Amino acid sequence: MKKNLLVLAIAMVLAISLLTLPAASAEENKECFALIAGGGSPASAIDVGEVCVWEEDGDLYVKYIIDPEEQSDNWYITETHLHVATSLDDIPTAGRTNNPVPGRFTYGDDHDYVTNYTYVIEDIGSGTDYYIAAHAVVETRKGGFELLETMLPQCVEFNVIFPGSSSYFDTTIMGDGLLEGSYNGWCVQTGVRIEGDGRPYNAIVYSSYDYSLYEIYWPDWGNEEITLENFTLDNMVYVNWIINQDYVDTSVDELGTFTFGDVQMAIWHFVADVESMDAPDSDTERVQYIIDAAIEEGEGFEPACGDKIALVFVPVDNCNDGNAVAVQINIIEYDFPCGEARSETAWATEGINEDETEFTTRFTPQGNWATYVMYSTMNGEEQGSAPIDETEKGDSSTDSSTDAPAGNLEMYLENSEVKTEQIFRGRNVFEFAVMTAKIVDSEGEPVYGATVHGQWSGVVSGQASAVTDTNGEVTIRSGQQRNPSGSFVFTVTDVTHDGYEYKQY
Repeated sequence: MKKNLLVLAIAMVLAISLLTLPAASAEENKECFALIAGGGSPASAIDVGEVCVWEEDGDLYVKYIIDPEEQSDNWYITETHLHVATSLDDIPTAGRTNNPVPGRFTYGDDHDYVTNYTYVIEDIGSGTDYYIAAHAVVETRKGGFELLETMLPQCVEFNVIFPGSSSYFDTTIMGDGLLEGSYNGWCVQTGVRIEGDGRPYNAIVYSSYDYSLYEIYWPDWGNEEITLENFTLDNMVYVNWIINQDYVDTSVDELGTFTFGDVQMAIWHFVADVESMDAPDSDTERVQYIIDAAIEEGEGFEPACGDKIALVFVPVDNCNDGNAVAVQINIIEYDFPCGEARSETAWATEGINEDETEFTTRFTPQGNWATYVMYSTMNGEEQGSAPIDETEKGDSSTDSSTDAPAGNLEMYLENSEVKTEQIFRGRNVFEFAVMTAKIVDSEGEPVYGATVHGQWSGVVSGQASAVTDTNGEVTIRSGQQRNPSGSFVFTVTDVTHDGYEYKQY
């Protein structure tokens, strides 16, 4: 299943709070299986995570796990379906090839881009062999720079208005292409003009992080004042940092309010000959403040989802011939693409055969590639109680620090923050919010397994809750709104945990 849309893959961690007494016998019986996506054959298979199975106090736990930090493609879980049976024939299938039907499995749920999810099957029989069909739908996205490279048009028609409303230029891209619209524009070249009266120009479009841009031979058109010696990738990195700080119309200490002239002068400092230039309403101290901040914080800056990237316009005579003309090189601020969704079916599998041509536990050789795993429960007298493993992927060690405390201790909301993110679908902008919070005890130590309850208000409404991880942190994601007006607000109403009492600072 493919989806042609840009998504932000934001992870929401969901966990389960249990009273736990470490017992090696239960933990030793935990088994983890590869979660394979796109597995029409082992050659095309993608190992996106794992499915771990264990039993505890007579219940069977099946946990889907993806660790984004251990794979570069940023996979997230959007659907899961699970069926557990004592016979392979009891798993729902259809058709002459007996393909499994996830929609008819006993357990199933949709997820909002999570990295793990756990099902609990209560009162499982002991000393029994089980067939487990663990299905998932996972999504990933192309990296922003890779996607940007495929998105950008080679040439555009544009015009600039000087002065701009909140930038040096108001730049407009004509036509009906991807870049059509109005943007904040800036000058990156001195000694050559561009008319700021709205007349049309053509330009080749480059990402400011495109190395080939800085290998172009620039003619001087007989004008010794034209220089591009400082127009380098290293210096444009500082420019990208500057345009992401939203300086215009903000103020710091006694310097007064920053103007677009201040920002333009700082940009020229890094990429052009600033000594002969004087941008409107610029102030030497404010300009130096921006320059100092960029040097201190902007080295090595790369835009990410939600940031701006400088796109460079190199004017040409026309889009067919592409010959450079004596018109000022300029940039626009463009929303850095968050990524393009790619969706794949995934199944838990036990492995592949010796010649690496087939998965060993396919449901049927004639049907699709769906696979199952097998798990044997212990006899009743062997069972103990082991904690859910929230440690590093593949690490099955127990940690007594996650045990529930005896007696009522106090816990507090140490901090919370709400940030908004955007998803682009065609010309529509969908926004959502991500709330992060941390719960600690009276000693400032993180509290694992606490349920944070809260209420969304403002742009969205409704109740939501989630459980803290081993760092005491929790993430709650709001629903999406198209072109919203207003603020996303999340109010923590309560925090619950066995053995703890929630107190407010």
